Amino acid sequence: MDNGITKVYCGHHVYIKKPYDKSYIITMRQLAEALINGTAPEAQLYSPIVGCPNPMFVTSEPTTIVFDPDYTKQNNN
Repeated sequence: MDNGITKVYCGHHVYIKKPYDKSYIITMRQLAEALINGTAPEAQLYSPIVGCPNPMFVTSEPTTIVFDPDYTKQNNN
């Protein structure tokens, strides 16, 4: 994003109605790394998703990651 891209329109743009800026992307990466390293905020149950019997989510405002805890790095070493 330092080379002229100022906004990213994600696949959920229909619902969010705004583009993401660099700070959002940085926060998302930090949250993903914390999730992989086991240092993310406590995960909470997420509404059931077809094909995922136990979805969880973590949030670090303004980002949220929904994931399947059975398929995280920490559970698949």
